[in-house]
Amino acid sequence: MALNPLSSAEILAWQRRHRLDIEPFEHAALDRLDALYLSHQSVKE
Repeated sequence: MALNPLSSAEILAWQRRHRLDIEPFEHAALDRLDALYLSHQSVKE
């Protein structure tokens, strides 16, 4: 199985499940953290 970035649909589903609205800067932070995680995982392999 390959790692893939979080999709907008997954983030929206998480928000609905937890009844939260995240701010635009939080979306940007999630995107940056996700990219960092994926780049770190690709170095380990």
